[in-house]
Amino acid sequence: MNTFRKISGLLLIIFIGLPLMFGIIWAVGITKAAVSPEFITEFPQEIIAEIPLIIDEVFEEGQKKNVISDPNTRAWFEAAASVEISPRELIRRIGLEDWMDHELSGLFEDVEDILRGNRRVRTLVFDLRPLEDALLHEEFFLYIEDVLDNLPLCDETGQRRWDRFRGKDVDWFSRKACRPDRETLISIFEDMRDSIEYDIPDDVSLFENVHFFPLGISRAVTWLSYSLFLFPAAVLFLAALIAATSPASFFRWSGISILVGGLIPLISSLFFKQIARWAIFTSPYSDSWSTELQNLIVDKTEWIHLSLIDFLFSPVVQVAGVVCVVGVILFAISLIVSSRGPSGYKTQAAPSSQIEAPKTKSQQSEETKPKESKSDLPEGSKEEK
Repeated sequence: MNTFRKISGLLLIIFIGLPLMFGIIWAVGITKAAVSPEFITEFPQEIIAEIPLIIDEVFEEGQKKNVISDPNTRAWFEAAASVEISPRELIRRIGLEDWMDHELSGLFEDVEDILRGNRRVRTLVFDLRPLEDALLHEEFFLYIEDVLDNLPLCDETGQRRWDRFRGKDVDWFSRKACRPDRETLISIFEDMRDSIEYDIPDDVSLFENVHFFPLGISRAVTWLSYSLFLFPAAVLFLAALIAATSPASFFRWSGISILVGGLIPLISSLFFKQIARWAIFTSPYSDSWSTELQNLIVDKTEWIHLSLIDFLFSPVVQVAGVVCVVGVILFAISLIVSSRGPSGYKTQAAPSSQIEAPKTKSQQSEETKPKESKSDLPEGSKEEK
């Protein structure tokens, strides 16, 4: 009977309890990361502040032969460097830097206040028309013309390559580093304007139809996700109750199963974290870019990728670690309980001097016989005495 109970409890743990624990730990960790104000607001603001500097560094490094050996790619960088204004200055002139510093940063601050519960939940309308106006700014297209003016005229092969990309969403590094005819350039600019107007809406609404959250959205969603642990915990405790034959074995089954349930996602999260770090340097940004250009951009934006990976995987590691600690505590309790007697006190062995050998039946009968007093002896025997 005990064997059947142990097998039943073990199967319940393996096929239901552990998969539930694995899924809940990942769900809670990712949810905790996704709704944290640090990830949604503070991290994007850091990126926004670094974008102009990153662009300048990429354009500066791209002109060096020891960094970019592909002639076509380096020709684009050299042509851009010959223009009077830098890409960072262009961002400022068309109003994109001002939009990022004010409208976009202000939106992130409002989102952070709502997530933390410092402000009541309300619909936030994010106006994207300034972004559209910046990308459609005449200064932007004049800058492209100035870059092209620093390139040689396209030969027949280069012109056909430009015509082949007409009407397609293709990055500039895929095109031949030469100046096409005016008709082709006008057509490309029209396609760019149409694409910008079509892809960018006038505004975006956030927290629409989201109602009252007394603790803030971030805290409320996090605590709600923590409540999901009730399901795997109930299954594991039930399995331990079925398989256990004593209080000590109940805590032992519970502790070991919870410890294993925490170790599996802990190891898997650390493994996938390293896989994600490795994928940064292997997955291409664009199939048409040279490997050197991709390596240059990865080098300048590496901290963004690594921070993103840490934000996503660190909460999973933390949650799994806490579950492992709970399992260790329960296992330690089982050791304490097993070292105590049924009454809860430690059982002590009697000293060897106090241990008596079992008595025989004759010795037991002698002890039960009533002892005769001297007054009961015959008178003669008294005198003999």
